[in-house]
Amino acid sequence: MARDALVAAVTPPVMVPSALENSHKKDLALLQAAMNHAPSRWMFQRYQAVVLVLKGYQYAEVSEMIGRSMATVSHYVQAYRLGGLAALEPRHSPGRPHRLTSKSKPWQRWSPTRPRKTSAFRRK
Repeated sequence: MARDALVAAVTPPVMVPSALENSHKKDLALLQAAMNHAPSRWMFQRYQAVVLVLKGYQYAEVSEMIGRSMATVSHYVQAYRLGGLAALEPRHSPGRPHRLTSKSKPWQRWSPTRPRKTSAFRRK
C-alpha cells in the first residue's frame, strides 16, 4: 500500500489529449504549417515529434513513432519551448578535425583523375 502511494506521488499526472490540444492550439497550427513546408524529412520529424508531444503522447510513444530516442524527442521539445521554431533548425556540425595537413597528403597533389598543369611548350 505504501509503495502504491509512493509511485502515485512520483508519477506525473497524465493529461488528457483534448485538454493539451486546447491549451496549445496556436502552437499546433504553427507547427502543422511548418510541417507542410519542411525542407527535409529530418525537419519534418522534429516538427512531428513536438506536435505529438503537444497532443498528449508520451515521449516513449513518440520516440517509437518517429524512430528516435526518448532523449532526442526531449531535446526537440525543450528546444521548441525555449526558442520556438527557430530553435528546431539544425545547426552546423563541423565534425572531427583533420589529422593530416594538406602538405602531408601526397594524394591531393596529384591524382590520375585530376588534370595536370601543362606548360606552354609541349614535347612531342
